[in-house]
Amino acid sequence: MSEMCRRVALVAAVGCLTGGGAFAETEAQSYGIGISPAHPQDDASFAGGVTISALLVLERTKEPASVVEEAETIQLVTSLTADPKIADRRLKLSCTVTFIDPEGNQDEALNGPCFSGNTQALVGREERLKLRFRFKPSPDDPAGVAGIKLLIHDDVSDDDLILVPTYDWRGGRQ
Repeated sequence: MSEMCRRVALVAAVGCLTGGGAFAETEAQSYGIGISPAHPQDDASFAGGVTISALLVLERTKEPASVVEEAETIQLVTSLTADPKIADRRLKLSCTVTFIDPEGNQDEALNGPCFSGNTQALVGREERLKLRFRFKPSPDDPAGVAGIKLLIHDDVSDDDLILVPTYDWRGGRQ
């Protein structure tokens, strides 16, 4: 289960126990935006056994971008793999990348096709999505836990996955 799914499940459980009051949280908060600690990696699977991973790394060191102290380039690294028992089928994925700042403001940054192929070609190896996304936080951006929302749509099955890796931007405005 992805970190985002665990957070949403926890919010649902708390909401049931508190009479629904926890459901006042925003979509951004359900992804962990504005909540410490940051989770620079998020993984999720399509039904049938295709797993997609999204990881935010500091471009200079290739280390996970958990805490970012100064303005430096961050890269979104995405990959997919398939369970060895998966039935062969066609995948045609499109990706939408949206930046979410610590205040919950969203800005779509990229949208387009990111993979086309058969699931059996993914068995036993990791395939990078055709998605190049890099950014550099600015001192003018609000400080706090921000994230990159990656919406992946399979045009063949009409299924969607949402991954939201987050990072703690400490060099922004307070």
